[in-house]
Amino acid sequence: MTLSTEFFVMVIFIAGGPFFYVVLRSSELPGRRYFMGAYVFLLLSNIFTVVEEFWLNSFFNTCEHVSIALGSVGMLATVVKLTRKSL
Repeated sequence: MTLSTEFFVMVIFIAGGPFFYVVLRSSELPGRRYFMGAYVFLLLSNIFTVVEEFWLNSFFNTCEHVSIALGSVGMLATVVKLTRKSL
């Protein structure tokens, strides 16, 4: 992607953070904390994507992919918590 597209995606993720926080803060949905953690990791991956264009390319590329992996694990934990039947 071009830098302008990556920057736009990062801005959308930053703007979405407070929205999800407000919506989920008072809900009793299981896994909401896992979702917010996953969202933070995916936000970090977007920030690392933009930063890697300017400085320490290989380091921030690694950080980006680690953040994506951790965000994916968090989303998996969210889905498991939401779909697990209560015993």
